[in-house]
Amino acid sequence: MRRAVLLGLLAATLPQGAAPCPAQTQQSQPENQPPVIQHDPPACGRVQARPRICAYVVDETGIAQVRVSFRAQGNRAYHWTPTVFDGALFCAWLPAPLSETRALEYYIEAVDDQFEPSRTIDYALELRSACPAPAQPPPLTPAVVGTTVANQGASPPGFDPTTFKPR
Repeated sequence: MRRAVLLGLLAATLPQGAAPCPAQTQQSQPENQPPVIQHDPPACGRVQARPRICAYVVDETGIAQVRVSFRAQGNRAYHWTPTVFDGALFCAWLPAPLSETRALEYYIEAVDDQFEPSRTIDYALELRSACPAPAQPPPLTPAVVGTTVANQGASPPGFDPTTFKPR
């Protein structure tokens, strides 16, 4: 009886249409956020050497895919290559630019387990013969590259064809 009186008093003091207790209302799921990509671009890349691009990528639901889209500076379309998770970072070895390629442009994109995409800004990587070599040597296997637009050539212009394999 006492409980019924208390509940009646509580209901009488609430504005019309208000829920009696926030704990009793159904909680909505928070919206899925896109992956967060943190990337420190290399200061430069070596002429005719495979640049390594790495990023720290996190997401509350998990990461489904991270890839680097790249092109020789001045080309219209990008090509992409997948990254590999090394335990802390997602990294990709790009194909080696040809000697006449002076710079390349790239961005990193990630998709989480809920198919929410994210990408970085476009970066420019200047290529110089005096640029220090990466601490880790590139793999012996060529980079697998894919296309980003319909009717695009399978081979990225401005890159050494011995250092990549079209998907």
